[in-house]
Amino acid sequence: MSLSIQIVTPSKIAFESKQVDKIFGPGFFGEFGLLQNHARFVTLNKPGVITVHIGADKTQLLVGKGFAEASENHASYLVELCENVDSIDKESAKKDLEAANAAIEGLSPLDSGYDNIMDQINLANARLEA
Repeated sequence: MSLSIQIVTPSKIAFESKQVDKIFGPGFFGEFGLLQNHARFVTLNKPGVITVHIGADKTQLLVGKGFAEASENHASYLVELCENVDSIDKESAKKDLEAANAAIEGLSPLDSGYDNIMDQINLANARLEA
């Protein structure tokens, strides 16, 4: 028996595989790994890279914030977005980060829009680190 994974965005099933050996992905407090017969849990996730291992091959996908759920042999991510790491435009991500950092300058966490700008910063950083 092996693991399965499904990554769902608001518009589609972005990735799905039923024969996965191991999965590493972002959680709210850091990265976690899944093997067969993993304990069940649900967590928020921050933007980051999910690495799916199938034999000697690995697939890396950048996901936005959302939720991750693990059961004994299945992982589900319900996230804002999912992109193949190979298709990330680093220059565009750098410009997005600069714009978001400029937009948040002088704001406090209590100001309207602060959380949205922080989401943009976190996503741009995840793209640059991918």
